[in-house]
Amino acid sequence: MVTDMFGSILQELGRALKVPNLHPDEHNSCLLKFKGGLHIQIEPEKNGQQLVIGCDIGIVPSGRYRENIFAEALKSNGLPGKRYGTFAYSKQNDHLVLFEFMSLKDLTGDKVADFLPSFLEKAKKWKQAIERGDIPALDNSYSSKPLGMFGLMR
Repeated sequence: MVTDMFGSILQELGRALKVPNLHPDEHNSCLLKFKGGLHIQIEPEKNGQQLVIGCDIGIVPSGRYRENIFAEALKSNGLPGKRYGTFAYSKQNDHLVLFEFMSLKDLTGDKVADFLPSFLEKAKKWKQAIERGDIPALDNSYSSKPLGMFGLMR
């Protein structure tokens, strides 16, 4: 059932992106290749409740630079509001990855297509910064007004 739902979402996503014949591969996933070397992998989570959308940002050179990148990634993960992905470190291949979970309940290919531009923009910004040896600037698309008695930011 999840495979049928996933296939339907991919077909609808393909129509929205004008990419014909999107379908799950033999591993029940789909790899989308975008300009600039970004590859987005989409697959249902093992429990069948969510869709996982992931992008390999790349290797981060070891040393102080890596520590700074990981610190900024953690800050990005902690931003309030819509973050368009969460950063993680893949120990398996020593890469920084950006991923998002989307609930399969009422999910459509159009909703995935609406999400992808912001997700891709974030991935592109981080990938290019790392390739240049820069630290990406955090998104300032959230309100900086203090919230609550502890001065938490919104």
